[in-house]
Amino acid sequence: MPRDQRGRVAARHPGSRASAPKWRNRQTRTLQERMGITPVEVRILSSALMQDTSFPFSHTLNFEVQAAPSVMRRKHHALIALRDADGSFILSRKEVYPVGIYRLIGGGVEEDDETSQHAAARELSEETTLTADAADLTPVCRVKAHIFEEKSAETFDFTLDLFEYYLPDDQTLKLRDDELEKVRSFTKADVESLITEYESLPDTVVPDYGFAWGDYGKLFGPVHRFMLDDLL
Repeated sequence: MPRDQRGRVAARHPGSRASAPKWRNRQTRTLQERMGITPVEVRILSSALMQDTSFPFSHTLNFEVQAAPSVMRRKHHALIALRDADGSFILSRKEVYPVGIYRLIGGGVEEDDETSQHAAARELSEETTLTADAADLTPVCRVKAHIFEEKSAETFDFTLDLFEYYLPDDQTLKLRDDELEKVRSFTKADVESLITEYESLPDTVVPDYGFAWGDYGKLFGPVHRFMLDDLL
């Protein structure tokens, strides 16, 4: 059973895999352009959509970090469990990552003009040559993380939405984002080993980055665990 970084059982709530409203799945323009509404109305609508999106599972994490990596300050992230025809997971690696560390493809949600589903589709097309309609991304789980930073004595509330997408037969996966070094296919056993790598990252703050990779692993180790638990 999934546990948080203090050994407590993380919340995991099954739900229905209800489909999103059709108008929300048209990935052609931003919400503001598409609906002709003001930026303030966009923020209100985006907040409502975030509450309304249906995910089959939800999880809660509570942990402490010495200094929060910038990703934890983004408030809302969208990641894609990209899978090949064999069902294996395709994960990406950046040059700055420690040896052996890979991560799900994805990035931050622009809260003012997109839903997390659209953000996931956008990130996929920005980081790779794949193009996907937001409607084709299947919601998997939502992770709510409450992160206490020792350095500032602040608590950050972070939301991460995970979607599943199968590599289309008629598309070839190539990298487009210069930040990504490479991608590789991971079996279930490979992901299990990756989670162990995340749990073993050092707790020493790296001066060049201002955070410890061990703190980074407190978020993304469990996220990859939730992916396995919820999809396999």
